[in-house]
Amino acid sequence: MASWAAKRRFLYISLALAALLILAAVPVFFLVYKVPTCSDGRQNQGEFGVDCGGPCERLCRLQALQPLVLWSRSFRVGEGVYNALAVIENPNLDRAASGVPYLFRFYDEEGILIAERAGETDIAPAGLLPVFEGAVVVNQRRVVRTTFEFTEDPLWRVSPVARPSIVRAVSTKLASASSSPRLTAVIRNTSLEAIPPFDIVVVLSGADGNAVAVSRTLVDGLPAEGDATVVFSWREPLPPIAKIDLMPRLFAGVHY
Repeated sequence: MASWAAKRRFLYISLALAALLILAAVPVFFLVYKVPTCSDGRQNQGEFGVDCGGPCERLCRLQALQPLVLWSRSFRVGEGVYNALAVIENPNLDRAASGVPYLFRFYDEEGILIAERAGETDIAPAGLLPVFEGAVVVNQRRVVRTTFEFTEDPLWRVSPVARPSIVRAVSTKLASASSSPRLTAVIRNTSLEAIPPFDIVVVLSGADGNAVAVSRTLVDGLPAEGDATVVFSWREPLPPIAKIDLMPRLFAGVHY
């Protein structure tokens, strides 16, 4: 039977070893352990999916509806040169996305792909979004069909619910439509906050409601409840115009 002194010595040795193990384990733990983040490729902090939902700003795919492509078309602006426009609808009232990559494809009368144009766009909550690409060169070919698609799923995030359009047209005047068309429009910021620079797209439609020409210009910003004059022009004559729609691109990353 072990003596009392031997038992006490064994106890002291065990406590010392335990203390050494704890001292060694603590730095190892902090070296190995990584605080969960929303970009670590793991579902490890109450997310609804990998790095999405829950505490993460980015939402999971099933937490938002996908944007709808209402139509996409090309419009001749000169010999072998076209403007392209796609009109997108975001059905989500409080979901926005930034830097979503897209691709236009252009086909001739034989269904042959003759050009492509890629880009990125933000998507604001709710409402319609015009996606414009200008000066698409196809040389001597003629574009008869244009397609548009997002090449990656939007990385949705929660955003303030969209308000009704705060940029409205006060007046529009189309001059020299049969020679060198020029559209002058006065737009107004109806909100109490200044709007930073943004671009605005115009769609001209005929009596049948079909778009016949599009263009885009940059607005240097609008003061609160202020007005600005914007001008659009085309190289070739236009057919009779029955409707003029101005579509400002107020991006998802900016809240007004």
